[in-house]
Amino acid sequence: MRRSATATVLAAVGLFTIAPAALAVSGGGYSPPQQDCKSNADASNAPKGQTSKGCHNGAINVEDGHGVRYVEFGMDQLPAGYPSTPGLLGFGYPGASNSIHSGCLAANSNGTGGGTGKGCGTGKGTGFVLAFNINDIKANKLTMQTGTPALDHLIAAARSGGKIYMGFDDNLDAGEHDGATGNNGTKGSTNGPSDGGAITTYLTPANATVMPTAANPVPLAGGALGFCADGICFEFTTARQTIYHGCGANPNVKCAKGTPKSRDVYNYQGKQWDPYNCPRRWTNGAPPTPATSTPNPASRFTRTLIRRARPRARSTRFRRPTSARAA
Repeated sequence: MRRSATATVLAAVGLFTIAPAALAVSGGGYSPPQQDCKSNADASNAPKGQTSKGCHNGAINVEDGHGVRYVEFGMDQLPAGYPSTPGLLGFGYPGASNSIHSGCLAANSNGTGGGTGKGCGTGKGTGFVLAFNINDIKANKLTMQTGTPALDHLIAAARSGGKIYMGFDDNLDAGEHDGATGNNGTKGSTNGPSDGGAITTYLTPANATVMPTAANPVPLAGGALGFCADGICFEFTTARQTIYHGCGANPNVKCAKGTPKSRDVYNYQGKQWDPYNCPRRWTNGAPPTPATSTPNPASRFTRTLIRRARPRARSTRFRRPTSARAA
């Protein structure tokens, strides 16, 4: 059974967190599938020059209440390992493979068919797909689609409501890859890049008669705005969200007996934290032994930040690469 952590933040109330480990931290409803990416597409051990097929570091999607996309725009993921401009936010030099230069735009009456590994897809109704690349003019291509619109599907889609998603992540920073790799105890933490953000809005006509609750005060419509940068997260949302899936979400991570199905993000009862002097260096794929190792001075500030933030922690974005237990 999947275990998760949830947060309820009413309209005009922000969720602010400090997360010491930059592992798959995001806000606003950002998710790798919405970016057409696999969960490990931004793994920090990605070889130089490698990108994930169809994956986007920036995406805008318009879809119905069932998740079928009718319009989408995406900027292609950038490879790591190449020079960039100096500064906190670097950019690949013009003409370089790690500069922002390519992507796609698509619209289709029957759904674009885009998704993980597919990019903007190839819809079967009436529409188009535009592939653009400013580094390679020959790669620019516009494909018109002349299939028959499925009117019954369009009517059903209109009744189901809709959602607009706009998300971006730190791969825009000259191809940065810094997500969890799945190695050294992080199998349950592979969930995209370290930093991401999104703006989402949605309309659900079927909820017009649903009574408001503290978890969802406006059932008919809502939205979220949030982002994370180097472990500092911010979000406004109108409904409770699941912000982290722990044990059970990954087949490699089983839930211990008695693990609750979900918990509030501020509830750390029963959680086990690494000791203060837990070193961060691994040897031959195995974690170090605290009894025979000395603390890493470089991580002292991080550990201090953890201790100070813990009493008022507001998010399960404190993800520990040495632990695969449920949040």
